[in-house]
Order: sequence, then C-alpha cells, then structure tokens
Amino acid sequence: MTHPYAGARPEEVVALRANDITLPDADADDQWGELLLHTATPEVGKQWTDSGQTHDERHLKGRAAGDTRVVPGHPALVKILREHIHREGLQPTDRLFPGERGGALAGSVIRRAWRQARACVLTEAECASPLGRRVYDLRHTCLTTWLNNGVPPAHVAEWAGNSVPVLLATYTRCLSGQLRDLQRRVEAAQDLTGLASAPMARPENFSVYSPQPPAETRHQSGTAGPARSAGAAGAPGRQSVQRGR
Repeated sequence: MTHPYAGARPEEVVALRANDITLPDADADDQWGELLLHTATPEVGKQWTDSGQTHDERHLKGRAAGDTRVVPGHPALVKILREHIHREGLQPTDRLFPGERGGALAGSVIRRAWRQARACVLTEAECASPLGRRVYDLRHTCLTTWLNNGVPPAHVAEWAGNSVPVLLATYTRCLSGQLRDLQRRVEAAQDLTGLASAPMARPENFSVYSPQPPAETRHQSGTAGPARSAGAAGAPGRQSVQRGR
C-alpha cells in the first residue's frame, strides 16, 4: 500500500522496518506521518548475490551509500499502517512486510496479490488492458497524482528519489484531466470584455481644453468649420517641397 501513497519503489518497501515509520497519535489533529527509506533489496536471484540469498541489499537508487530519503505519509496510509502493525503485532525492528520465514517478501507473492486485487476491482476489459498491470505502476500513479495536484516538481523529485529532469521527462506526458481548469484560468486572466469603455471627447467640448478650433478629420468632411487661411493652406505645400529635396 505504500506505492500509491508514498511513491516508493518495491525494493525500497520490502526493506522497511516498523521503526522506519513515524505515525502520529490516533487522536492527533494532524494525521500525516513519515516514511524513512534507507535501503533497497531488489530481487535478483541467488546466483547473482554474494550472500546466496534471493534479495541483494543495496543503497537507495541514485544515492550514495548510507543516504536516506524521507517521504510524507498520507493520512490514509497512516491509518492502514497503524492497523497493520497492530494486527500483526510487529516489533520496532521487524520487517514491515515480512516474507514467509521473516525474510524479505518475495516478488512473486507481491505480484500474485496484485493480480488478485486487479481482478477484484477492475472490469474484465480493464483487467485485460495495460491499466495498472505492473506493481511498479502504482509508483507511477502516485507521482502523477502529486504532479496533477500542483506539488512542485522539485518536491516530487525529492520524495520519489529522482532528479527533476528525469521526473519531467517521464511523467509530464502522464498528466491529464487539467485542460478545462487551465482553460478557465487563462480565460479569466485575459478577459477584457468586462472593462468599461473610455468616453470619447466630443468636438463641442474641445474649447474647454484648447482655445483652438478642432481639426477637421475624415469623419467630419463636409461639416461646417472655420475657413483655412491662404497661408495655412500653402504651408503643407512648402513642407512637401522641402521633403522632396
């Protein structure tokens, strides 16, 4: 359950211990918790590990040895984990999701449980489609949900253990469902139709601002107006001759 809520990789989840989870008191107003990711135990096969075990213990992907990553725990995840720890009677150093003999949980068990879950909640057509076919798709769903809900990419990359360029290159194409909201924002920001029009100055009020009569315009041709003097009429001609030189 930590994949869709915390975006952790499967090999990070199977390495979690009960004391890696910080849970608030059940009656606290703030029900957000924290997950401390510190180790990855990918399932690589006995022939590929020095210990002869199915899982190999490594540091977090993209991090130096000993580095950790803190991921916020959604209140819904906090409730699930609190009930899980209580029901299983886990001690602080116990694996959060132990295997059959207390070791790392086998990938085959996780995949089988996920196939059963998909069959229970999806239609036959959806179940046959690529929708959530891999357990890793739950991580993709979580990161896409964070981005879709406006969490800054820098925060998402930090929580997911990715770089921002890798995050955006992978998940920007997964964003959907925001077109109408973005259109409404742009429409509201650029809508100028509600602004009142500025009143046009009327010619009869021109004398209030200037002692000179209003100039004749194309729209006023044929209307009565003061006669232009011969000198004024010749001025444009002299100017045009000067420009012609």
